[in-house]
Amino acid sequence: GLTVSATPSSSTSLAISWALEDSLTATSYTISYSNTNTDCFTNSRSDISASGTSHTLTSLEEGTEYSITVTATLTGNGGTQEGSTTATTLTAAPSAPPTDVRVLVNSSTSITVQWGPVECRHQNGEVTGYWVRYG
Repeated sequence: GLTVSATPSSSTSLAISWALEDSLTATSYTISYSNTNTDCFTNSRSDISASGTSHTLTSLEEGTEYSITVTATLTGNGGTQEGSTTATTLTAAPSAPPTDVRVLVNSSTSITVQWGPVECRHQNGEVTGYWVRYG
């Protein structure tokens, strides 16, 4: 078989490596990957060719899980071996503010601030808190 591993190398890249069983050799590899967060992003699959046993996927979404499959074309009979894994890019600060920010005046000494969530595609991982500044 084919063993595949992936680790985040930044908020927009994943380092992929793979290994065939000792008795097998390959002439080429194809890496297929797609974003698994279909609630926020269009799930489009990308295919790239690789000649070695490692590759870095770049220009990915921040704080997002990807499904990765490597297919090896074997030497000789042209058969294939396939291995899969999932990995998540590192998180980053949101790239947009919360939605629908409102300030309600309760009295001369009190206000209420309300907001909606950061749009899904701009969260760049789990939003764990908000800061409210006033002055």
